[in-house]
Amino acid sequence: MTTTYLIAANVAVWLGLCGYVAFLAVRLAGLERSLKRFAALRGNEEVRS
Repeated sequence: MTTTYLIAANVAVWLGLCGYVAFLAVRLAGLERSLKRFAALRGNEEVRS
């Protein structure tokens, strides 16, 4: 019974971690789009990666 709770807690932690990494990836993609748009408005087509 204790092992079941331990496995369930482990799954919950990993799901939370994966969700957080996905959230960060989405935010990073949005920031990259904003940076490219800002660079285009300034006339700098080249954006360093």
